[in-house]
Amino acid sequence: MSTPTDARDAATLAQLAALAAADPAAVAPADLAAVVAATPLAELRAAAAGSLRDLTIDIVLDRLPEFVAPERWTGAPVCLALRLTGRAGGGSDTVVLRLDGVTATADRATGAATTVDPVDVTIEADALDLLLLVTGQEHAALLYLRGGLRLEGEVRLAIAAAGCFHIPGAASSNRDGHDGTTDLDPLAIDANAVAAVVRDLSDKALRQRMAGGVRDIVLGEIFARFADHLRRDRTADVDAAIAWRITGREDGGVDEFVTHIDHGAVVLAEPGSLKPRVSIQVEAADFLRLVTGNANPAMMFMRRKISVRGDLGFAAQLTGMFRIPS
Repeated sequence: MSTPTDARDAATLAQLAALAAADPAAVAPADLAAVVAATPLAELRAAAAGSLRDLTIDIVLDRLPEFVAPERWTGAPVCLALRLTGRAGGGSDTVVLRLDGVTATADRATGAATTVDPVDVTIEADALDLLLLVTGQEHAALLYLRGGLRLEGEVRLAIAAAGCFHIPGAASSNRDGHDGTTDLDPLAIDANAVAAVVRDLSDKALRQRMAGGVRDIVLGEIFARFADHLRRDRTADVDAAIAWRITGREDGGVDEFVTHIDHGAVVLAEPGSLKPRVSIQVEAADFLRLVTGNANPAMMFMRRKISVRGDLGFAAQLTGMFRIPS
């Protein structure tokens, strides 16, 4: 029989599937992560309904606590149902995970009842998306935007729970080439990855997903990373505050942010703390297209998708002050 080390070195899905079929307990989660990272995405997708789904059940669903760092959960005890779709003939397989900040326990659900405990949130995914998530090849917020995660319950709770998962084994690498860590960080969203997701989404889908709980996470991360994209050579002499009003919340509310460009640096300021040189109002989905290079700001202004007050000349220069993701 092949050993886990052989499976990792060979980095083939077929060998790992054969090993798991013979003895699932013999496969270390780190070996699964190594194979998923090394296998071309097209091959993973082709196996999603067959051997890949079986692997996900044997190694992930049935051994879910091995992928979790329970001490990372700092809230009240939570109960999550993780539902794996794609069973032949329809149906799904469900595991209920309980986190209390000290331990992580999981049970397979049977029949119509998922658990005797109330489920706070249900997370649904197919085998490929779940494997990409728990092995560090995908981030929860991006996967939700793309439609790979379907959620029933509190979105923010589900994203927070994703932060309790850790990548099995040593430091890994994400598919975009950036070094990963042994802990999953659902907030560490790569700007270029966001740009690719936004590019492929319809306006309707993007508006729906940017109206709910993931909106706060995505917007917060984008504004927190403005400094990463500032062109310091073009802003060395700039001292100006920009007020942003982001509309499109489910509750009809507006999110307000203030970015202060201060001589080659940019920081977030409290709304109302500075007099803005320009105020910009835009719907969340349009804002996401704008900051990821998937929309032309001049055309958005002409179509009244952006409302600008204040120094219009300065507003027209803003895109040149930042490196837009591609």
